[in-house]
Amino acid sequence: MSTFKSSWGYHSVDYKDFLILKEMHKMYWESLKEAYQWMRWQRKHPRNRRGEEPKVNDLFIDTAKSSYFFTADEDGNSRCHNLPFTCKFDTIVADFQDARMPVKEECDIKELDMAKYLELYREITSVR
Repeated sequence: MSTFKSSWGYHSVDYKDFLILKEMHKMYWESLKEAYQWMRWQRKHPRNRRGEEPKVNDLFIDTAKSSYFFTADEDGNSRCHNLPFTCKFDTIVADFQDARMPVKEECDIKELDMAKYLELYREITSVR
């Protein structure tokens, strides 16, 4: 595993790869926003839908599979939320946070699989 030293500490990726990861992190949140817009459009009765069906970025979101997650309120009651889509690269948020925060010691760096993100980035830039 390679590490990169900056003025603030050690990083798991170099600056060029960090900028790619930063852009993909932004695209992930934008595609999640599009997926929620699609979900709101999809659950309406067809005669009440206005405009065209919202587009969903299929590189980050899979509308063929559904998923769910649980939340808890302050009283300890849990609630299940069903989503009609699945996020493909949901680890990008944690990986981006790990890449942007420096650590003091070189041995404390978490290993980051940048190859899958570089492959996805090449796929995204070829589509544009």
